[in-house]
Amino acid sequence: MNRFRMLPPTVDDFDKTIVRIEKSQMDEMGLHDGDTVKITGMRSSGALCYVIEDGFKLQSDSDITFLSDNPIILPTIRGGSFVGYNINHHGSGLIPVTVEKVCDGTRPASKVCLMSLSSSPNDEGFAKSKLDTMIVCKNDRLNFRDGMPQNNFGFLITCVEPSDYSQITKDTDRICKNKS
Repeated sequence: MNRFRMLPPTVDDFDKTIVRIEKSQMDEMGLHDGDTVKITGMRSSGALCYVIEDGFKLQSDSDITFLSDNPIILPTIRGGSFVGYNINHHGSGLIPVTVEKVCDGTRPASKVCLMSLSSSPNDEGFAKSKLDTMIVCKNDRLNFRDGMPQNNFGFLITCVEPSDYSQITKDTDRICKNKS
């Protein structure tokens, strides 16, 4: 388990359950592309781990590093927007996070129970078509936003079988209920 400072996602990773860790850090932790990891901030969530080159920086990244009580500058990772939201409900960069390997590769979910957070009749179809490859845990939220409010969807994960930190695949049974 290692401590990191999470930075915003790359554009390609925005609505995904992915973290990108520098190659040297992945090697030190014994991680490989596609491993499932547990990310813990204020709460825990899961993600697929992929390599990013050492020293990677986006043009929009700040040159300022804010230190809290700990004067050590933590290595950075980039987490998809779902990961950032689910570990602290405020997005990335506000708290240090820990990363630990859950399993080599991914663990497919046999069943996922979703509660729709919107009232659209298309929620079930959206859940069947847009959630493949997501790593999910009980109480995770997956909020999809679009420029048009009628295209916004949100789901709360109410159960994952066989266990948390499992990946939704085309074979996963998805039980979708509307909020009451």
